[in-house]
Amino acid sequence: MRPKLFLLFICVIGLIGCLPEQEPVTVTRPIVVTEMPTEVSVSTAVPPTNTPLPTATQVAAATATPTTIPLPTSTPEPAWPTTPILFVRDNILHRWLPQTNEVELLAERVDSFRVYAPDIAVFMREVVPQETYALIVFHIPTQTEVEIVRLPAVKDFNPNSGVTSFVPPLKNAVTVSPNSKWIGFVSENDDMLSLTLHELVFENSVVDARQLLSIPTDIRKDSSIYLAYFSWNQENQLSWSTGSGIWELDLANDSVEPKIIIQPSLNTYNHPGSVDENGDYLPVRTRLSTYRWSPDGRYLIAREAAYEGGAFRIIERETDRTVVIPDAYYGAYSDALIWITNDSFIQFNLNGTITHWQVQTEEPFSLAEITSFQFERGFFDNLSQISGNHIRFSYSLLSGPATSWIYDLNFETGEFTKLSSDLESREIVVYWTPNNEEILWQPTNGPSTSIFYDSLDGQASVNLDEVLGTDSCCWSWERTSSE
Repeated sequence: MRPKLFLLFICVIGLIGCLPEQEPVTVTRPIVVTEMPTEVSVSTAVPPTNTPLPTATQVAAATATPTTIPLPTSTPEPAWPTTPILFVRDNILHRWLPQTNEVELLAERVDSFRVYAPDIAVFMREVVPQETYALIVFHIPTQTEVEIVRLPAVKDFNPNSGVTSFVPPLKNAVTVSPNSKWIGFVSENDDMLSLTLHELVFENSVVDARQLLSIPTDIRKDSSIYLAYFSWNQENQLSWSTGSGIWELDLANDSVEPKIIIQPSLNTYNHPGSVDENGDYLPVRTRLSTYRWSPDGRYLIAREAAYEGGAFRIIERETDRTVVIPDAYYGAYSDALIWITNDSFIQFNLNGTITHWQVQTEEPFSLAEITSFQFERGFFDNLSQISGNHIRFSYSLLSGPATSWIYDLNFETGEFTKLSSDLESREIVVYWTPNNEEILWQPTNGPSTSIFYDSLDGQASVNLDEVLGTDSCCWSWERTSSE
């Protein structure tokens, strides 16, 4: 980096970063630490069939060659984030205020399972060593917390070492609604799992919880909880999938009884792990799981699992009518899809084809291609709609250099704008700011476990290790209920 620019960095932002251009920049910045309050107020408290699939109908389709807008040729000064960042270090929940460079200590004894929703953080706290954990909801604006439930630790036996350890319960079996109104966790009930839900109430600067009845889920205790695929199709509607179909719990309904809203698949495939006495493969039913609900909850993009991969389907909730999305596949690397309106979505195919589809409700139930664009072959992920006609996404090379980028697509004009520098990882997790103007990103493979900031103005990413700590984790932009 040129000396003049190096001096300019010191004068403007007080950091030292001298890596080659287009590589993440490591910075050092003085940190002001604010101690947490000495006392924290605590309140205790359709089925798919084996008939031939409908073909997609092409209506007013147009294929355009993408126009890529180049990065700025000038070198603007690096900028710091404009939104506070939540993170955990040394089992303490912190908040970094970038504009004042202050780090606040919010909550101690944050031992495991950290999840964020607007205004709250949810985590497990060990209250009796190797015996008991508490599920805690921490209200960030008032810095008060409520203990939802206490659960016994789980014994974890390692057959290789012969050592038994005690680990937190629940793992990924906790779900929080997008509006921070509901929190649910899964517990054992005989041979099945039950979902216990609490309504979170914020009154007089205190957070409290009201317990609801335990909800049966039809999930066997010995099944992997990851198969449940809990998702919120609306703020008060929670859905999950089992072998008996896709269930929904409508929390705005006084009955609070789950019901099957999409019937299980009747399709089969020959499973290589299931054979008869002659060694021939036996048919096994495919399984449906939720991927993305349309904004109004009428349609579901569902995965149809068959062994180590499968297809994507559109299913109409009220009728169980269904159609396979053409050339849409998921597996080790998968297509990416996002709803644009209540009845149209965009599919990013691994071969680089990006297609805007419209759901056709007349018989036969089908899809119509509105338009399509051709990009380079690769892996698309981390989709986010920023306006009526713009989608932002990450794009990664499937072979060659382990590199990713952030792009913006205007799907009305076919213009692609590269927003980021080279992000050195085959796959990345992207955390969008509420306005989608900046990102935190994290490599999901390779040696790096750092978190990076990218202002999406073409400048090199900034490694935040020196700001948040090399042993930090569980990062998130702070989101408020007003956003």
